[in-house]
Amino acid sequence: MDSNKPNKPLNGKQLTKVKIPKKDKAMLRYYLKTVGVSYSSLFPGLDGVCQDLNDNLLGMLEFEELM
Repeated sequence: MDSNKPNKPLNGKQLTKVKIPKKDKAMLRYYLKTVGVSYSSLFPGLDGVCQDLNDNLLGMLEFEELM
């Protein structure tokens, strides 16, 4: 079987859950934003833009706390 088929069901062995500590989330969001990854780029539309604005506001507040 070809493992590159997009409709092939996933099993638990192909997925990995990564837990990111809360203290690292603001910095990770900042780094992702610098390379163009944001809610609005992942989810185009009004919902993505609103979530992006909210994330930017909260991210600035969290980032200021780290400095």
